[in-house]
Amino acid sequence: MFSKIVITIAFFCVVVAHPSEVEFSPEDVKNALILEGLSNSGAAGITEFLYKDRSDDITAGELKAEFREFLEKLSLEDKHAIERIISRELERFFHDNGENHSIFLV
Repeated sequence: MFSKIVITIAFFCVVVAHPSEVEFSPEDVKNALILEGLSNSGAAGITEFLYKDRSDDITAGELKAEFREFLEKLSLEDKHAIERIISRELERFFHDNGENHSIFLV
């Protein structure tokens, strides 16, 4: 279960951190997460993680360790709220875009 939550949060971070057409401010992201059911502290933590300035030469191992530390701070309720958001958005994606899709999680 924990690994499923880790994967969904990682996917969520990639989607939010790299919007294709619209740039969102940190405050926009935080407010949207609160509206979606996350606590104020959970939304603030996710927003801080997504918008944190990192060096360009950060290794995958360093980012993974930072991500694990971040996950430990989230409440169970916030993890479930994130999982619901991602599940709903994936359902919309697959329902609205036909049947031939590939998703790569790195």
